[in-house]
Amino acid sequence: MRVDNNSSFGSQVSWVTYPKLSVAYVVSEEPRLREYLPGFIDNLRLRAAYGASGQQPGVNTALRTLSPVAGPNGLTVLTTGTFGNPDLRPERVLGSEGGFEAALFRERIGIDLTYFRDISHDAILSKGVAPSVGFGASSQLINAGEITKSGVEVAIKGQVVNRRTVGWDMNFVVGTNNAKINKLSGAPGDTNVDLGNQAHRIGYSPYSWFSYRVLSATYDPVTKKAINPICDDGKGGSMNCFAGNNALTNALIAPKVYLGRFIPRVEGSYTNTLRVGPLTVRGMMDYATSYRRTDNNLRIRCQLFLTCLEYLQPDKTDPRELVQMQTGGTLRDFVITDAKYLKLRELSLTYDAPDRIAGKLNAHALSLNISGRNLHTWTPYKALDPENQLGGTGGVDQAEYPQLAVFIMTLHLAY
Repeated sequence: MRVDNNSSFGSQVSWVTYPKLSVAYVVSEEPRLREYLPGFIDNLRLRAAYGASGQQPGVNTALRTLSPVAGPNGLTVLTTGTFGNPDLRPERVLGSEGGFEAALFRERIGIDLTYFRDISHDAILSKGVAPSVGFGASSQLINAGEITKSGVEVAIKGQVVNRRTVGWDMNFVVGTNNAKINKLSGAPGDTNVDLGNQAHRIGYSPYSWFSYRVLSATYDPVTKKAINPICDDGKGGSMNCFAGNNALTNALIAPKVYLGRFIPRVEGSYTNTLRVGPLTVRGMMDYATSYRRTDNNLRIRCQLFLTCLEYLQPDKTDPRELVQMQTGGTLRDFVITDAKYLKLRELSLTYDAPDRIAGKLNAHALSLNISGRNLHTWTPYKALDPENQLGGTGGVDQAEYPQLAVFIMTLHLAY
């Protein structure tokens, strides 16, 4: 049992408790059950757990603050800072999980499977703050309601070859993440917290992408512009994006629709280790799928600075994208793109020198390792890196360098 209190809690919150309980049962060591297990199962362990954990609000997030700024004549004056929330409570998560660990075929194959399900009460989410309140902060943290998270994690380890001079091991890991908002409070109608092109909506994962989806447009060779933008009507059909004569300056009448998740639904990795005599080659690939990023670099170039190649070659551009560039940012689903990836995360070669070579240096052992990380990325994402994210923003890629390829050589001597 853990008990917490924190100055970041709102003034109405005192102590918070987090109980935990876990149990495990090694079936393969139970004489009455061992005889019922197939012969290829060497070890079988069942486990389950239930407990609570919490997320504390950030420092001073419950407080309404003022900030110093430079004033006239070299003076320092105060202006509005964060709006705060004096009623902010910690997010409390009740979680349960169950699974098993098994060793098969003389322990040459290992399987670890876990199913988890968490329910977040008083989930901490952000909502927009109306300009009329007089505070410069554009958002406020609130206890928004209830979020359910569930998924499966599977790890499979295998010894394909295990001989004195040759070995081959494989390791495959995959995990799913299904998050859904069940309840919302503190939002209009208690169904939606709008965050611009992201939103918290009941039935969807937090921070999901919601924006206007442009289905089609027509290229006008006379004006060299795209016209007649048609948007998704949110009901499986289509409609004009703008009111009145398709003028892009008119009011938008199409609704925002769901474009995708902010958090990957599936992530995993695959590792191979091959050993031949004194040489060991190890490679790891990892991946993530079913999520989107906003390529804000593309939006700035094409919708604000108007420096995209598409403006010079409008006849060679998809009219659906061209019409969005012309709106200056009102329509932007073309920059909220699929960011799934497969990466060659690491590749290494290790040479374990024979004892006679190490002995010449009066060493007990000598090895040389050459490795590289972030060597290649396969992705439909057109920006620099699908993992890029601006600061703590929700899935916005702007002015960030890609992860650098790193090469390391290590000489290890043991005495």
